Amino acid sequence: MIIGVVGSLGVGKSTLVEYLVSEKGFTSFRLSNVIREKYGKQDMSREELQDGGNALRKKFGQSVLADETWEKIKEEDKNVVIDGLRNTGEVEFFRSKGRVYLISIGAPKKVRFERMKERSSERDPKNWQEFLKMDTRDLDESFDFGQQTLKMMQIADFKLKNDGTIKELYIKIDEILNKI
Repeated sequence: MIIGVVGSLGVGKSTLVEYLVSEKGFTSFRLSNVIREKYGKQDMSREELQDGGNALRKKFGQSVLADETWEKIKEEDKNVVIDGLRNTGEVEFFRSKGRVYLISIGAPKKVRFERMKERSSERDPKNWQEFLKMDTRDLDESFDFGQQTLKMMQIADFKLKNDGTIKELYIKIDEILNKI
């Protein structure tokens, strides 16, 4: 089984992925690792990752990150979860390889901003205005090779609202897994 995870910044994608890996035995892949490999740089800012992914998609096509990741996934004999889907071309590619379930995870902006402040990552915004700027770019750039998180969330097979506790999130994930 392959599950793709999509959602806006600070929504809990990593928590969802960690749960699937630690509690359900999934193997995880991040499309952003392809960008890091291509540019030979592990420590990249969010903007560098977005710009790098956009440049690769523009040069090699919308599915380039998915194609590179697929080469690693197809060797797995376990269930797989993919984090970092940002473009509809990536989902189309994975769906062309077989059944992929796309889970969209969402939460209100204020909740997401507070979570990002709490985790205080170097890549996270330092104030509300930075958050809004990052969020707007991530949700929908107006070109085919850009960030399309909003479109991705709209085409998801399952939509999950993460505005409660971690335990409540785990229950919602289990409910989705039972439907699959």
